[in-house]
Amino acid sequence: MKIILDFFRTYPIWVIVTSIIITLFVIFLCKSKDFSIDFSLSGKVKALEESYSYFTERASDKEKLIKWVDLYYQKQYSKQRRWGTYDCSSAIINYLNSYGANFKDENVEAIKYRIERLSSLNLITIKKAYKDIQLWDLIIFSQSTSGNYHIGIIYDKLKGNLGYLDMNGTMDTMGAQFIKFNDYRIDKIVGISFALWSGDILERYK
Repeated sequence: MKIILDFFRTYPIWVIVTSIIITLFVIFLCKSKDFSIDFSLSGKVKALEESYSYFTERASDKEKLIKWVDLYYQKQYSKQRRWGTYDCSSAIINYLNSYGANFKDENVEAIKYRIERLSSLNLITIKKAYKDIQLWDLIIFSQSTSGNYHIGIIYDKLKGNLGYLDMNGTMDTMGAQFIKFNDYRIDKIVGISFALWSGDILERYK
């Protein structure tokens, strides 16, 4: 009791009241759901920005190619995505996420839909000219006979041809092949923008 009385004698009442108000405000912020989400979100966004910068600006083509081979050498293709197997979309997603991207597990149609939505918001570039295509752009194919789509990632350009990596059912494992830029089977080619890289972590990028 004496300690409490000495405390009140030592400090003016306004100092004590101010300290209490500040303490209560800090407690409120720490317990606030919105504050916690924003704080967590900013850290995740920063990590995504750093990983995106590394993949698009600092990682070499050789490193990216070696990582693909390391991930999928002797791995089996499976549309059912059984343990340790991949289809075309899960292979691309797993590859980009290994660099820190935030893709959720989705099929090619869902990825295509998200790309089209981001394009309508000017948050991703759909490449129309051969000269605009860069290595490690995504390439989506329309399989007209089945009505399905296929996805790969471009690793080379040579005289109007595009070299792409994929996981495909024809080879039953990873593939590396070339296709002419004007091939009718190509549905679209897109650069990997930050909006696509970050996935659904930010509402405006969903």
